[in-house]
Amino acid sequence: MDTLLSIAIKDTQHVNTLQLAFLIAEGCGVSLLAAALLTYLLRRLAVQRYTLYGTFLAIPVGLTRALTSQITNSLHLEVRHVTSEGGAGAA
Repeated sequence: MDTLLSIAIKDTQHVNTLQLAFLIAEGCGVSLLAAALLTYLLRRLAVQRYTLYGTFLAIPVGLTRALTSQITNSLHLEVRHVTSEGGAGAA
Protein backbone atom coordinates (compact mmCIF):
# COMPACT_ATOMS: atom_id res chain seq x y z
CA MET A 1 0.00 0.00 0.00
CA ASP A 2 2.81 2.42 0.81
CA THR A 3 4.43 1.66 -2.52
CA LEU A 4 1.25 2.53 -4.41
CA LEU A 5 0.92 5.76 -2.42
CA SER A 6 4.51 6.81 -3.17
CA ILE A 7 3.99 6.04 -6.89
CA ALA A 8 0.77 8.09 -6.90
CA ILE A 9 2.50 11.01 -5.17
CA LYS A 10 5.38 10.88 -7.67
CA ASP A 11 2.96 10.74 -10.62
CA THR A 12 0.94 13.63 -9.15
CA GLN A 13 4.08 15.74 -8.84
CA HIS A 14 4.96 14.90 -12.46
CA VAL A 15 1.47 15.92 -13.64
CA ASN A 16 1.70 19.17 -11.65
CA THR A 17 5.07 19.93 -13.23
CA LEU A 18 3.65 19.27 -16.71
CA GLN A 19 0.64 21.49 -16.03
CA LEU A 20 2.92 24.27 -14.83
CA ALA A 21 5.08 23.93 -17.95
CA PHE A 22 2.01 24.08 -20.22
CA LEU A 23 0.69 27.08 -18.30
CA ILE A 24 3.99 28.92 -18.77
CA ALA A 25 4.13 28.01 -22.46
CA GLU A 26 0.53 29.12 -22.98
CA GLY A 27 1.15 32.39 -21.13
CA CYS A 28 4.21 33.15 -23.23
CA GLY A 29 2.37 32.25 -26.44
CA VAL A 30 -0.63 34.43 -25.63
CA SER A 31 1.61 37.31 -24.56
CA LEU A 32 3.65 37.11 -27.76
CA LEU A 33 0.50 36.90 -29.86
CA ALA A 34 -0.98 39.94 -28.09
CA ALA A 35 2.27 41.89 -28.54
CA ALA A 36 2.38 41.00 -32.24
CA LEU A 37 -1.24 42.05 -32.69
CA LEU A 38 -0.63 45.37 -30.93
CA THR A 39 2.47 45.97 -33.05
CA TYR A 40 0.50 45.32 -36.23
CA LEU A 41 -2.36 47.60 -35.16
CA LEU A 42 -0.03 50.41 -34.09
CA ARG A 43 1.86 50.24 -37.40
CA ARG A 44 -1.42 50.42 -39.33
CA LEU A 45 -2.45 53.39 -37.20
CA ALA A 46 0.86 55.13 -37.88
CA VAL A 47 0.46 54.61 -41.63
CA GLN A 48 -3.10 55.90 -41.50
CA ARG A 49 -2.03 59.00 -39.56
CA TYR A 50 0.81 59.61 -41.97
CA THR A 51 -1.52 59.44 -44.96
CA LEU A 52 -3.99 61.72 -43.19
CA TYR A 53 -1.43 64.37 -42.27
CA GLY A 54 0.90 63.78 -45.24
CA THR A 55 -0.73 66.61 -47.14
CA PHE A 56 0.06 69.06 -44.37
CA LEU A 57 3.65 67.85 -44.30
CA ALA A 58 4.04 68.38 -48.06
CA ILE A 59 2.76 71.98 -48.03
CA PRO A 60 5.32 74.54 -46.80
CA VAL A 61 4.56 75.98 -43.38
CA GLY A 62 4.71 79.59 -44.61
CA LEU A 63 2.07 78.93 -47.25
CA THR A 64 -0.18 77.24 -44.72
CA ARG A 65 0.10 80.21 -42.35
CA ALA A 66 -0.57 82.69 -45.16
CA LEU A 67 -3.68 80.79 -46.25
CA THR A 68 -4.90 80.58 -42.68
CA SER A 69 -4.49 84.29 -42.09
CA GLN A 70 -6.29 85.07 -45.37
CA ILE A 71 -9.23 82.87 -44.39
CA THR A 72 -9.35 84.44 -40.93
CA ASN A 73 -9.21 87.98 -42.34
CA SER A 74 -11.97 87.25 -44.87
CA LEU A 75 -14.16 85.79 -42.13
CA HIS A 76 -13.70 88.92 -40.02
CA LEU A 77 -14.61 91.11 -42.99
CA GLU A 78 -17.74 89.05 -43.68
CA VAL A 79 -18.82 89.29 -40.05
CA ARG A 80 -18.31 93.08 -40.05
CA HIS A 81 -20.18 93.40 -43.35
CA VAL A 82 -23.14 91.35 -42.10
CA THR A 83 -23.34 93.24 -38.82
CA SER A 84 -23.17 96.62 -40.53
CA GLU A 85 -25.99 95.59 -42.92
CA GLY A 86 -28.07 94.21 -40.09
CA GLY A 87 -27.58 97.34 -38.01
CA ALA A 88 -28.53 99.67 -40.90
CA GLY A 89 -31.57 97.60 -41.87
CA ALA A 90 -32.88 97.42 -38.32
CA ALA A 91 -32.58 101.20 -37.73
